[in-house]
Amino acid sequence: MKILLSSKSLAICLNKLDLELSPMVRIVTDGDTLTFITGSQSSDLFGIHICGWVPMIKQHDRRWDWIKELVQKVSEQPIVLDIREEKVDVIFQY
Repeated sequence: MKILLSSKSLAICLNKLDLELSPMVRIVTDGDTLTFITGSQSSDLFGIHICGWVPMIKQHDRRWDWIKELVQKVSEQPIVLDIREEKVDVIFQY
């Protein structure tokens, strides 16, 4: 699933989750909302554009804490998340 979204909106959404305490379990979408679910929390991200829609992707032991740190350090810009069960790619435009 490829998702076009704002780097800052992703940073705000991931800041609501304690990824060190509870890792990401799955990501669910209903078309314009992306829901990140950990073992004990969830956070919604609205206003996204999905290319290649998949209703749910399991995310066992992916390093979302690293992605959280990365998007907090960059300036506001559009990014693409390419999310698969085995990996997550974050694509920036320079």
